[in-house]
Amino acid sequence: RLPSAGFLADELDRFLNGVPIQSRAVGSREWLWKMMKRNKAATLGIVGIAVSLIVGTAVSGWHLEKAQKAENVAFQQKKESDHFANIVLETVGDLDEGGGGKQLGSDQIRNELLRKVAAFQGEPGRKAALLMELSDMLRKPADILVFRQVLAELESNLQADDPLLWSLRYIVELKVMHASDAASDESSKARDELRRILAWQTSHLEEEDNQIYHTKYGLAVELIGEVKTPAALKEAEALLRSCVAHYERQKLTNNLILCRIELMTAIFDRGRHEEALKLGRENCEYAIKECGERDVVTGRAYGRTAKHYHDSGLIEESIRLSRRALDIYWHSVGPAYVKANATLGALAGMLEKKGDYEAVLQLRRAALNACDQRMGPMSPDTLSQAAKVAEALRDLHRLEDAHALAEMWLDRVRVDGQLPPGAVALLVSDFLSLRDLGRYGQAEALLHLLPGLLKAQRWSESGYYVLRRWQTAAARLNKAGQPSECLMIVKCVIQVLDSGDISGRKATGLRREFEELMEEAEAAQQATPKSEKGV
Repeated sequence: RLPSAGFLADELDRFLNGVPIQSRAVGSREWLWKMMKRNKAATLGIVGIAVSLIVGTAVSGWHLEKAQKAENVAFQQKKESDHFANIVLETVGDLDEGGGGKQLGSDQIRNELLRKVAAFQGEPGRKAALLMELSDMLRKPADILVFRQVLAELESNLQADDPLLWSLRYIVELKVMHASDAASDESSKARDELRRILAWQTSHLEEEDNQIYHTKYGLAVELIGEVKTPAALKEAEALLRSCVAHYERQKLTNNLILCRIELMTAIFDRGRHEEALKLGRENCEYAIKECGERDVVTGRAYGRTAKHYHDSGLIEESIRLSRRALDIYWHSVGPAYVKANATLGALAGMLEKKGDYEAVLQLRRAALNACDQRMGPMSPDTLSQAAKVAEALRDLHRLEDAHALAEMWLDRVRVDGQLPPGAVALLVSDFLSLRDLGRYGQAEALLHLLPGLLKAQRWSESGYYVLRRWQTAAARLNKAGQPSECLMIVKCVIQVLDSGDISGRKATGLRREFEELMEEAEAAQQATPKSEKGV
């Protein structure tokens, strides 16, 4: 209030002379300012705390708003996820209720599920993500249409460089590629599109993003397994070496083992056999160490290595590796696994070439027991193995034993006098045994059951392996001098293929075999006297 002694003297004079003084009480702002000047260190500390509180409050408010938005998004996604889960449950429930307790067909479930997912009204990106989660279930070529529809929705709602958009494109092109003949223009365009997708991923995603290497792996597997040209194998090897290096850095064990399996095949098919076999051995040892002896990935490492040992003429080592792969499959994913069946067939074939039919019989009995325990007697896989046991007995000229086994299994799975379609191979095997035993009446009676089996077959739910089963049965009947029965099967299957109920490149690839078989059977039928023709 009194800045100097002179000012104080002047104020006293003004007071004594009756003049208003100039001094005033210090205001809060002025007092604060003076205090700050006198206590600079304390002032700086207080100011710092105040600023922190103000900024912290502002940031907290921003985070709160962001958290609320995230919570709203999460709530919406949960709501959509719950809705999606309800779609699955309602689909099965509705079909189960409408089926009156009958066994649900996988095709029924798939079609109804697709219909409800397509009608899903959630946010397009979420819908695409949900559909991609189902992609492994939706394997039929007809399912591609739904994926294309969702992709079209995304393209009109997302930015051109949105990763979700490119992820769905990857799945669509992968499915197109797998559904098409490798030599077709459609398959070639799909491979080119995958290369374009890969180029986008490489330039827009992080260098170690796994999606880049999923695309590389998918393209490489197609080049090795279907295209197989020298240029394709060279490209595949480069892609897979990049994948191997990535998965080594990321320590992703299963992916690393699978990539090494395909890399081994690329190297082997390019003629570098010793290098490939060395990689195969090292991969098997690594799989045992990292995954153990009860992991399907370990089985795949042994199974593919066994194949290349066989192709190199090293049969005994191939047999040893095949047995180990088979044991791993049976104790992990089970005997119905596609690669388990392939390994079983290859192993049985090697034993047959050695002339060790007793070993084949033991192997087939073990497979039958494994199928019976894991899947039950009505499973087509179990019935196919029962037929293989009967064939092994026939190869040992034990016809009575072959007939007894087939008869026991046919009686076991007969329901209300009807056999399941999966029993066709067993029926044909028993027909041949009875005919070779001279029991022609019983043999002929079995053939009368064939039309019922064809009628009961659910073709819309069938695929390559069902067609292969019927093709094998038809070929054996034709070879046994039963062209009429062979033609009955062949014409039925060709009609099914024409209707589009079964699709996929493996299934449609069998069409040529059925057409050739039809020509052979028609020629044989024309050469057969009417009195000797079948039912």
